[in-house]
Amino acid sequence: MPSLVHVELLAPDQLLAAAGPWALWAAAAVVLAECGLLFGVIFPGDTLLLSVGLLASQDLLPQPLWLVVGTLVVAAFAGNVAGYELGRWAGPTVLDGRAPARMARARRFFARYGSVAVVLARFVPVVRTLITVTAGAVGMPRRTYLLYSGVGAALWAGGLTMLGWWAGRLPLVQTHVQPHLDLVIGIVVALVALPWLVHLLRDRWHREPEPVVQASSRSAGP
Repeated sequence: MPSLVHVELLAPDQLLAAAGPWALWAAAAVVLAECGLLFGVIFPGDTLLLSVGLLASQDLLPQPLWLVVGTLVVAAFAGNVAGYELGRWAGPTVLDGRAPARMARARRFFARYGSVAVVLARFVPVVRTLITVTAGAVGMPRRTYLLYSGVGAALWAGGLTMLGWWAGRLPLVQTHVQPHLDLVIGIVVALVALPWLVHLLRDRWHREPEPVVQASSRSAGP
């Protein structure tokens, strides 16, 4: 019985190998989807960017490094813009009626942490997909969002790709790090996200409870 060719689409090395000379454009499409389209949460953006950088370091991509980095940064920014506009168009209509309390909390969060959150969320899988739609849904100012989204795209897509390129040129990294790339990325993501999550948890812990009883008594009337 002939063997079937199986390509694990969620494994970056398999995805890039299957794309062949179109590897950069396939990676850009995945990055765009992960940064703004809700189904993009299934894609491994961090590992993919590092893998592209590794390929570029070994001259396995036909494009020059500047084009590789620029394309991925633009794809990350374009994905965030698409997610923001999707949230701005559909979010208030869908969420305000079904979860008004959550929308109110989300608006307060973005009013206080929005700029920092848009940048740091780039480095947290799943969150970087959902925060773009949420930012649009709660009405974060478009100019502010685009500015910090561009900063985040450059740091995340450009930074991880260049990190992969630099690492790929080190024999020690090729031997000991590249076989365990997923674990290394997980550790890096945890270190980046941990201070932000601790700050949010502390803020939530010290938040004063809402005056539910008073609100109920006022609504009851005399």
